[in-house]
Amino acid sequence: MNAGQPPIAGPASFGAIEEAIQDIGRSQHGVASRPQILACGLTSSALGRRTRRGRYETVFRGVYRVGRSATHLTRPSAAALAVGPNAVISHSTAARVYGWLAPADAWRFDRADSVTPRRRIEGGVSVDATLLRGNRRSRPGLRVHCAGSLTSDEATTVAGIPVTTPIRTVLDAAAQLDAFTVERVVAAALRTGAVDRAALSVACSRYRGRRGIGRLRQVLDRPEMPRFTRSEAERRVLKAIRDSGLPTPRANVTAGPYEVDFLWDNLNVVLEVDGFEFHSSRRSFESDRERDGWLQAEGLLVVRLTWRQITREPMKTMVQLGRTLARRSAERGTRLA
Repeated sequence: MNAGQPPIAGPASFGAIEEAIQDIGRSQHGVASRPQILACGLTSSALGRRTRRGRYETVFRGVYRVGRSATHLTRPSAAALAVGPNAVISHSTAARVYGWLAPADAWRFDRADSVTPRRRIEGGVSVDATLLRGNRRSRPGLRVHCAGSLTSDEATTVAGIPVTTPIRTVLDAAAQLDAFTVERVVAAALRTGAVDRAALSVACSRYRGRRGIGRLRQVLDRPEMPRFTRSEAERRVLKAIRDSGLPTPRANVTAGPYEVDFLWDNLNVVLEVDGFEFHSSRRSFESDRERDGWLQAEGLLVVRLTWRQITREPMKTMVQLGRTLARRSAERGTRLA
């Protein structure tokens, strides 16, 4: 061996290197950065070989998926590493990290949507990050924002990932998302206790004139609490109800031992949504029938809508629902409002 040359790594040392890399991956939701990997003792050429052979996968330039499993936090964690220590995950991505929005379909990690120079995230869903300082540089699958008014006290960590605080996340999401999705974010944030209405109102005053503040105020100024929906099917139904001018029900309401999708309290009418992903098994079907029986025995009228009715015939479905509510109103002598 020549003086000054490092020893050639043998099987034992390669095993120790890999274990060190996996330890890092386990602490970062399955990902590691290039500097972290090289610091474990792996050479640049060995890293290149492992990537080409599919042992590691490039998520963003300089960030690799090294673990076998991935979660909805894998991409946000990778994005934080890619942008660097002066950035936080923000906007709708932060809302997903908090669990207020469902993880984007494009974050379901498989080889088809890994990001390399020749690939892009399927569906075009990017991860959002905001730089506290430094130069902004977006890249495929990663949308980088300038800090603007973001201050250091508006950053925190969730599951080891640097993210904007709950209130700041709501504000940023309001600037990025449509009004209905903003309502879902606000409702989920309130439901989990991450924010309260008073604090959001103060933030709206603090950032008066900022993009999205007007939309957020509209949500907060409604006399009723924002509705929280748990599935795409429920979301579409609530939007159709509002668009058709029907009275708005309460969403996800506890009724005895069950939680129903929608309830018109004054009419004792329950609306259940059979989203295809939630009602596809025989067990689910039988459970739904048992639930319906209990609700009807308690004097509640149960109306069920299918995914097809919601997506293919929304206007016809709302007309039929309106007739059902009107008939129930007449039977009970209750005003339809």
